[in-house]
Amino acid sequence: MNANETKTSEPTPEQLLKMLDLQMSKMRSKRANTESKMTIRVASILLVLTVAAGALFFLMTMLEDLRSQRASGVQNTGINADW
Repeated sequence: MNANETKTSEPTPEQLLKMLDLQMSKMRSKRANTESKMTIRVASILLVLTVAAGALFFLMTMLEDLRSQRASGVQNTGINADW
């Protein structure tokens, strides 16, 4: 038997540390990408909700103005409001 034949292909402790370091750096970069994507998602959802709330507020004020105009038109001209 030769010394090379008895030697196994197990990695050395230094190689294990390098592999672990590479895996940890990959996980850190993946986690950083995930966190930035999550931030973008939350910001976009908040933007959509803000725009929707603004649109609803705008429509509500338009309806109030329309009702007040219709009520003042009925009182001033005597037109029936059943239409």
